[in-house]
Amino acid sequence: MQLTSPKEVKSILKEYQVLPKKNKGQNFLISEKVLNQIVASADLKKTDRVLEIGPGLGILTQELALKTQQVTSVELDKKLSRFLIDKILPQFKNIELIENDILKLFKNKNFLDQHKINKVVANLPYQITSQVLRQLSSQKPLPETMVFLVQKEVAERIVGQPPQMSLLSLAIQFYWEPKIITKVEATKFWPQPRVDSAILKLTLKSDIKYQIEDEFFKLIKVGFSAKRKKLSNNLKNGLKMSNQELDLIFKKLNLNLNIRAQELRSEDWFNLVKIIF
Repeated sequence: MQLTSPKEVKSILKEYQVLPKKNKGQNFLISEKVLNQIVASADLKKTDRVLEIGPGLGILTQELALKTQQVTSVELDKKLSRFLIDKILPQFKNIELIENDILKLFKNKNFLDQHKINKVVANLPYQITSQVLRQLSSQKPLPETMVFLVQKEVAERIVGQPPQMSLLSLAIQFYWEPKIITKVEATKFWPQPRVDSAILKLTLKSDIKYQIEDEFFKLIKVGFSAKRKKLSNNLKNGLKMSNQELDLIFKKLNLNLNIRAQELRSEDWFNLVKIIF
């Protein structure tokens, strides 16, 4: 099978009566170059145990299986699962296929630990990217490396720096160092999505501040509660703080009272947590 051939992909989907659905983000990668870039970015070793979300026709699954000890692939679509069972799994003994919704599986905070997964590599459906990333942040232990093919705009938000920070970028950067490996044009998929994508790599930090984890997330949620308002107003309303308290804190941290949440660095938030809580 030539899974990088649109003709072959169409033929397989027709045989298995699969009509690609936009609401499931079913855009199949047809570029061998991009495939190789994803795999190379993951720095795979024979001892790795990898989670793949949405394997589709298995173009990435096969490459992961060749280079690692175990691949756990989670696929929601029953027809695509049938294809994988028929055509891909018989070639490999180290692929575990789970037919389920990954967001439901992640309700178990020990899902990765139970499968001894240390890396995550996936062509993520656009619609669930943010949810998947947030759920992965709740898994213990956290995966050491994650490589995703995601919507370009989402990747850019995640690697954002002041004055373009967001709840998503802060949440991811609390645990991981994000990096965009390369942009990927819409023409590298079939059917073509309306937007371009990017390969995003997340590397687990060695100095995660677990001791302030709960307070950090509580604070940034309050800080971004009204993005157009000044941070001081959001903190005043959300944490019931006085103007005098906020004046002292902002002066101590050398922060402008007119600053907005998206303009702060992660380090500024850490310092705010230490003082406020």
